[in-house]
Amino acid sequence: KAEDVTAPGGGNCSGPKKPRRRRRRGKAKGGDDGAVAGENEERKVTQPQPHWHEKLTDAVKASLDAKDIVRTAGTLDVASHSARIKLGTKGYTSLAHSDGILAEGAFECDADGNLSFTWDRALTFDNGEWKAGDTNASDLPSSLSLVDGGIGKVAYEETPESLWGEDKPNPEDALVSNGFMMRRVVLTVKRTG
Repeated sequence: KAEDVTAPGGGNCSGPKKPRRRRRRGKAKGGDDGAVAGENEERKVTQPQPHWHEKLTDAVKASLDAKDIVRTAGTLDVASHSARIKLGTKGYTSLAHSDGILAEGAFECDADGNLSFTWDRALTFDNGEWKAGDTNASDLPSSLSLVDGGIGKVAYEETPESLWGEDKPNPEDALVSNGFMMRRVVLTVKRTG
């Protein structure tokens, strides 16, 4: 047995390193009991999902481009008369209306840009406070077409206050208490650069 052994340069020797052991996780693919899980499996490579608006026809895309509606992200922000509508991923949609109405729900869109909406939750500003509203209200569209003349882009500088006025308080507490997925009203993504 060697005593007072030092490494080259005079440092301490730690001895040989122990090999790492693989943990065993039950049956692996292939039926071998006790084999290392994943040892015989091929690695799955997932492809990113295309944005929902990629399926639109070239004519609809050209119409959106002509209106300067940005479609590089998964979400489209569109203005329809007095409403600002966010068309998000996985069919999520939200709406802010100049009359003090907020809503969220789901949408479907075909290749020709025809949208249909199902509104799940709504808030209206009434008597100085945000209250649960009617999801079938006439100000909530049931359908739209992205190629309609009344559809445009949401201005980058537009805010909820500039849309519905400074007299309405932040609806954050009402959004939470009424089960909304959104926690704050954002009309469009801020332009960078």
